[in-house]
Amino acid sequence: MVTKKGQESILTDAPGLSVLIMLLIIFVLLMFFAKSSSLHNSKLSGPYLESYNDITLLNYLRTQVEIDINNDNKLDVINVADLISLVSSDEKYKPKLIEVTKRILENTAPFDRSGWNLQIEKDDGSKLIEFNTKPLSWNYYSSNISIPVRENKIVSVKLDLQML
Repeated sequence: MVTKKGQESILTDAPGLSVLIMLLIIFVLLMFFAKSSSLHNSKLSGPYLESYNDITLLNYLRTQVEIDINNDNKLDVINVADLISLVSSDEKYKPKLIEVTKRILENTAPFDRSGWNLQIEKDDGSKLIEFNTKPLSWNYYSSNISIPVRENKIVSVKLDLQML
């Protein structure tokens, strides 16, 4: 019932407000369940896995490592890319690179649930290190990054990753 122009009675406001609240509650519940179910059932494929592989390799190369570089009994903090550069010029750092790489790749996602191969080689083709979990099937994704090292040389880091 309208008493004046533009004013409605309170009887029509309450049902309209209750319908609006019910719709909002249903919307929130649907969004909550849709979000939680998609997190557990999602699998990376196609271009998403390719970019995920690139990000994984970059995160590996950016991982911080403590190592004594100057033999002054003080640990210096460098990243894995710098450690690879050190190994390319001085083989005495190779055991540390192997230890760090095994620790990173065997204990972090996605490596603990996927097949992966990592190769680090100099520009002359000689391999610094190579890690293989197992032979990969035909559908894996590969990422390559080149790291400049001393004397205008380049070290290539290649990660092959297959989500299981």
